Amino acid sequence: MSKLDKRSTSRSFSCRTSNEWWFDDMSILGPKIIEKLIKNLGSYDKNNDSLVLTRFLLHYLKTKVHSKSNNKLEYAGLADTAVQGVIFAAKTAFSCRKLFWVLRVLSGFSISKESRIGLERVIGEMLDQATLDDLLIPEGGRGEKGFYDVDLVIRLLKVFVKSCNTKEDQNVKMLRIGKLIDKYLREISPDQKLKASKFLQVAESLPDSARDWFDGLFRAIDIYLESHQDLSSEDRTRLCRCLNYKKLTLETCKQLAKNPKIPPNIAVQALKSQQLPNETLPPNKSRNSRKYLKEKPIMVRLKGFEISEKLVDGLEDDLRMNMERKYWNKVMDGSEKVCKEKKSEVVTRMGRLGHKHSSSNFPRLC
Repeated sequence: MSKLDKRSTSRSFSCRTSNEWWFDDMSILGPKIIEKLIKNLGSYDKNNDSLVLTRFLLHYLKTKVHSKSNNKLEYAGLADTAVQGVIFAAKTAFSCRKLFWVLRVLSGFSISKESRIGLERVIGEMLDQATLDDLLIPEGGRGEKGFYDVDLVIRLLKVFVKSCNTKEDQNVKMLRIGKLIDKYLREISPDQKLKASKFLQVAESLPDSARDWFDGLFRAIDIYLESHQDLSSEDRTRLCRCLNYKKLTLETCKQLAKNPKIPPNIAVQALKSQQLPNETLPPNKSRNSRKYLKEKPIMVRLKGFEISEKLVDGLEDDLRMNMERKYWNKVMDGSEKVCKEKKSEVVTRMGRLGHKHSSSNFPRLC
């Protein structure tokens, strides 16, 4: 067998095992040559609908992204062409993690605003499949806005919320993304350059239905307050108001009330949301009565504040007693209904037989 035949056989075998054998060979060419070749193929920029060509461009740009000698502007056209190919085949050929990888690679080149918006739209629609590591993308600037690119996450969340149209999306996907964003907020909270307004933008990007419980978000707020000791009282209050106090578990509500970093008015509001309405209280006892307030005192001290244990612990007793009372009321109502039916049946029978009857012959419950 000649050398040519051996080379042909070897190359044929390589083609069967992988269709990317030529990627490395082509990567030594300059951007102008690659660009001219793609234009001759009729697949440049928005005309790119080839998955193989897109994968080659991603491979090619990956080899150039860390090269300091290259002018990144020369690769802008190739980067835009790669983005168009990714958008074309995104949902069938790329996972959410792979799309984030594409975003990281192509962000090193000057892609157009249109290409960036298109790529972010594709990622945003699949955001519920992302992981925490996917969202932790470093800020591309000098770090003046913070260590992580929070603005990107906010934009992706807006796309995701708009894409959730069905009830299934709102229930399943929203709850999944809610847990992910709470983890993300806890991760970025220690960043000293993260402003409270940015924290709030991320937290409030999702609707209330995205969280069954707000305990995870409260933990993120607690970490942020711990890392930003010089935060004003107004900013602390604004941060806490993104919580739904009714969706805090009782244990978390206790922690909030005892936390010296939480403004006193927020602690009181959170505790009030855990209390029962007036109709569940014993007769002649309203929440505003002096006797009730004496039994449930609220103490505010100079060195921060502290909610008395009697108020917090009393909530558990109120809830338990209320549930027990509702249960026994239901049992008694059912028993009384059965008893009245039996009484009516017995009276009818006695009347037919000509017997006299009196109420004393029946149980007191009736």
